[in-house]
Amino acid sequence: MLGAMLEWDDIKVLELYAGTGAFSLECLSRGAQHVDAIEREALHVKCIADNFRQFEFRNARVIRDDVLRWLNSNINSYDLIFADPPHDIADLKELPSRILNSEAMKSDGMFVLEHNHRDDFSGNDALIKSRRFSNVTFSFFAKK
Repeated sequence: MLGAMLEWDDIKVLELYAGTGAFSLECLSRGAQHVDAIEREALHVKCIADNFRQFEFRNARVIRDDVLRWLNSNINSYDLIFADPPHDIADLKELPSRILNSEAMKSDGMFVLEHNHRDDFSGNDALIKSRRFSNVTFSFFAKK
């Protein structure tokens, strides 16, 4: 879906709650200019870093930190931000606004949130579309 919406060559990508870093690797393989992955679990951070090294992605870094704490101190901005938070995360409903209003989001950037299909963001003015796949929904937001 994102392939039809983005020009990969010139974008900076941020993956929040990176887990295995699969989204980061996909963006890098499509030609993203730079990717940052934020993950707090040490084992996952090591796995992501190992994959970046193995595939010789020098335009990527993994940062071990809590996502919300990192957002508060971040000074970089990104064209695409992707988040796949744990399904039991507190304040999931506020996450799109926190990200869209943070320094991380470029004025013409896009935020994609992967979430449980039962979570509804239709009341969020920044929502541009949602796509459901089985029990998972991808909600796309743009800064207004």
